[in-house]
Amino acid sequence: MTVLGWVAMGAGITEPAIFGPAFAVSVLTLLYAMAVKLVCYVAQQRLLFLGQGLTPTTP
Repeated sequence: MTVLGWVAMGAGITEPAIFGPAFAVSVLTLLYAMAVKLVCYVAQQRLLFLGQGLTPTTP
């Protein structure tokens, strides 16, 4: 999807009205990817922690 935003920006470089939404699609896709990566990283670390036989403690 990021590449799709870049292509749209390249195709509409002469019209500023097209550039803004295409840039938003590009940045939003990267933001969503980072959020999914963060959730997966936290899940992986939790599974590794629980796999060691440890239990999480709550303060």
